[in-house]
Amino acid sequence: MLAAASEHLSWWMGILLVVFFLGWLWWGGRLFRNGLLKYSQKQRVSLGRGVWVSFASGLIGAAAAGVMYLVGMTALPPPPGSSNPISVFGVVLAVPTFAIIAYLLVFSMFHMSAGKTLKACVPPLVSTILLAGIIGAACGWSVSNSIEQKRHQGLLLRLTMENFQEIYLAIAKNPTDPPASLEDLLEVKGFDPKLLKNPANPSGRGYFYVPTPLIGTDDKNQTVLVCTFRDDSVQDRRIVLFASRRIEDLGERAFQDLLRNPVNKKFAEALRKAEGK
Repeated sequence: MLAAASEHLSWWMGILLVVFFLGWLWWGGRLFRNGLLKYSQKQRVSLGRGVWVSFASGLIGAAAAGVMYLVGMTALPPPPGSSNPISVFGVVLAVPTFAIIAYLLVFSMFHMSAGKTLKACVPPLVSTILLAGIIGAACGWSVSNSIEQKRHQGLLLRLTMENFQEIYLAIAKNPTDPPASLEDLLEVKGFDPKLLKNPANPSGRGYFYVPTPLIGTDDKNQTVLVCTFRDDSVQDRRIVLFASRRIEDLGERAFQDLLRNPVNKKFAEALRKAEGK
């Protein structure tokens, strides 16, 4: 799940985490220093000492919280098919673990009572948890949105491939005399008009087609029969139906290389005109 979510991370998340880390060291260090000066028996606590306490407690607390999150995620992972990669149970375990471990580390470093240590730790730890929660929510929303978008795009590609399967079967009913246009397939008994609409743009031009006999065609495995228009492409990819019934999902560069094949010369010229190139 974590590996799947990693491909949806954005560059701004890294910058945000760096800013958070530096701010956590500086501001957390100041809060720790102020608390320790107020409650510790030691009269002098430098800012550097406060920054070190903030770093050490945060690092060890975060490591322990990460372990507990993985435990919670393993016990109660997100529902299958969910666009939300975050385990709520894992978060419930991780947050108090972070606070407890960080508190215990500070308690072990200074000669203060449990109550005074708690009072010194509350401001920096609570502010850290709140800020981390806000950043985590923003990053989680972005990842969830990206996952949902990719899932929708995958669905559009799959629906187009299913349409191409049905289009091929309709054309194959008369393999030596292909229809002049895809609209002529509407005369085929049982052919659904919705098959001619691209799910990525139902109100668009549909699919591009050049009449090609399925029998007597050289190199049918490379001969393009139908393809999607570039304006309607999903993730800048073309769905291509070959005369052999093979269907491929090609990037634009691979598709243009395919059109350079001599068997697709007629198709390539007609497509360039149709797309205004």
